[in-house]
Amino acid sequence: MRTDKEALLLKIKALADRGVGGEAETAAILLDRLMAKYGITEEDLSDEVAEIREFRYSKPFEDKLIDQIAYMVIGKYEAFRYTHSKAKVRLVKCTKAQQIEIEAAFEFYKGHLAEGLQKYFTAFIVAEGIMPDDTKEKDEDAKGIDPSELLLAAVLDKHERRAAITDGKGATA
Repeated sequence: MRTDKEALLLKIKALADRGVGGEAETAAILLDRLMAKYGITEEDLSDEVAEIREFRYSKPFEDKLIDQIAYMVIGKYEAFRYTHSKAKVRLVKCTKAQQIEIEAAFEFYKGHLAEGLQKYFTAFIVAEGIMPDDTKEKDEDAKGIDPSELLLAAVLDKHERRAAITDGKGATA
């Protein structure tokens, strides 16, 4: 079982190994200093045994985010889902160091994912015109819609509900 210090050092090591430019250099310097301070060696941090590890999520699309992050960190990997359970858990075969990196990236990106989905939803509402008729004539900015959401709305395909109703198939135009 790893200590909290070792877990922290693994995170810094992952940044030193995979960071960009000055970020990686700074992390490497910090890693060396902290390893000396706490008497932890490279061997203490090496954990190359790939095991099935759990990644918990709670919201829609977070499972797909975990998959994408795992692919970014590991490349091709084995992933599993619990079946016959309501638990929201992704199982990924990875090393302890990879697990820590995946968890750190997931914590970073999941908030941004929620923001992006909210922006997409607002843009979808605007593009489809799913609003009361009296608001359709108003200036979009007056409704508090972010300019990035308006830009996204401009590129979304609009679906014609009336066309779907009349063709009897539910198809969209």
